[in-house]
Amino acid sequence: MGYCMLKPEADGKTAMPAPKGWAGKPIRVLEFDAWGGVLALDTTATAMGMFDKKDIIKSFECGHMDGIITPPKMNTLQQMAYMARVLSRKGGYDPILKHLVIGSSLHSNKFNDHILWYNQ
Repeated sequence: MGYCMLKPEADGKTAMPAPKGWAGKPIRVLEFDAWGGVLALDTTATAMGMFDKKDIIKSFECGHMDGIITPPKMNTLQQMAYMARVLSRKGGYDPILKHLVIGSSLHSNKFNDHILWYNQ
């Protein structure tokens, strides 16, 4: 699981329906393949598509549990401990922070939650 950004000229032949407006927006990735391609779901969860590595500008892997983005490759107990830590931070956790973590992670091409712990 993770997120990616597609190039404007991304080949959407394998998308159902064709990807309109997917380029330049964070797209949720359901699965990464061994060659760098992705199985992606659009922001409204009404379309799905497979894209090759050449179609992707940036991407990162992460976990997702109950609306909170977690570091990749965590088991369920580790994700729950991370969620407790995030929810107990000063200021809590909301959709704006979720989008900041996504943006920061896409910028660095890897999971990056430093924005959550800055000034804590």
